[in-house]
Amino acid sequence: MSRQARQKKLKMLQKRFSMLDFKLLNKKFLVFVLLLFAFGCKKPSFKNKQSLQKKATAGPVTVVIYSIGESRIVHADMTEEKAQIGASFYTGDRIITGTNGKVDIQANDSSVIRIRPNTILDFSRLKLTDKGISDIALTIHSGQMFLMFNHKQKEDNLSIFSQTAKATTLGTIFIVENTVNGEFVIKVIEGEVSISPRIAAIEGDNSKIITKNEQYEKLLNALSKRTTILKKNQEISYPSKEILLSAEILSESVIDNIIVHLSRLRIQPKTARYTKNDEQDINTILTVEPDIAKRMSEVNTELSSGQIDEKKAEKLDAELQEIHENLTKKLNMEKAKFTEQLIQSPKKLNSLSELIKYYEKIEKIVLTNGKSVVGAIINQEENTMIIHTDKGIRRVSKKDISEVVYDYQNKLE
Repeated sequence: MSRQARQKKLKMLQKRFSMLDFKLLNKKFLVFVLLLFAFGCKKPSFKNKQSLQKKATAGPVTVVIYSIGESRIVHADMTEEKAQIGASFYTGDRIITGTNGKVDIQANDSSVIRIRPNTILDFSRLKLTDKGISDIALTIHSGQMFLMFNHKQKEDNLSIFSQTAKATTLGTIFIVENTVNGEFVIKVIEGEVSISPRIAAIEGDNSKIITKNEQYEKLLNALSKRTTILKKNQEISYPSKEILLSAEILSESVIDNIIVHLSRLRIQPKTARYTKNDEQDINTILTVEPDIAKRMSEVNTELSSGQIDEKKAEKLDAELQEIHENLTKKLNMEKAKFTEQLIQSPKKLNSLSELIKYYEKIEKIVLTNGKSVVGAIINQEENTMIIHTDKGIRRVSKKDISEVVYDYQNKLE
């Protein structure tokens, strides 16, 4: 074979091998892409997410036992679900209640939290030791909640945080609010709560980067002196968004300013003023047996897994629905008792301002004869509207009403 022929044949062979390599490369790439989509980009199911979280933190069974209105849970892995009966919480989760949303949450030790509308609450820490000691930390960004903490062991701990305030209890019933005006309000119904300023920059891992010198010790001492113990039927209002206490970097000058600020801080407890919603929560809070709370969580997890057939899903859904209906009946009975108590033994509220403070809203009922009644509507029966006025309870026939002006307190400002 001539040199020219050999070169021609060699070029043909190179071309064939080059095309073969390209095809093999394409096949390998295709397999890689398919594997990537199958395993690397698959969104974890709710079941997988929960199993991962359970491995990451051993926490008390914390589950929604009742929910009305629109509310949602944002989990630590950024997946979301409705705050519906059986939904569970783990460290790092957040709940957001809507304008009409109200959610009752129970831990397995029968501690209960009722989260009111327009609330943002983080479950910053949910831990349960092998000895059954619970350690719960909640951060309230806005809104209100009612808490009934069942203190079973001496070491059990519940802490509530705002941005610059901290409340700690060992077993009590109390109400927490983080207002739009930047106030961290605590009302103690039973037991005791300690409240103090909070400096996030010296907590947890942050404390490792702080120089623990004499100045640092003075700061800790100044903080300890500003701790207030709230007792039964006392309330306090603390600054929840103090800019100075929110400093991320604590230079010497910043620490000096904080110490001066703390030395001037004078906040004293006062007699608690309960609203109608406060008293209603006290009288209507729901609890279930721990095994029922655990079963709610198990059923909701299984329903959310996407790994059961339609027949089983219907059976589990019916089980949750039955629990919900029974709790609704119980709640409505307690509400009816509370409402009847308001009517039969009305509070002495002798002015519109007192009515507004207790009911947080009032209405103006315009009558067909041109007159009007101003007060808080307590209940509506078939033919009658029952109103709490500054003169006491008044019953008005619905046929005599031409108009109801709601949120009338806003028009008085």
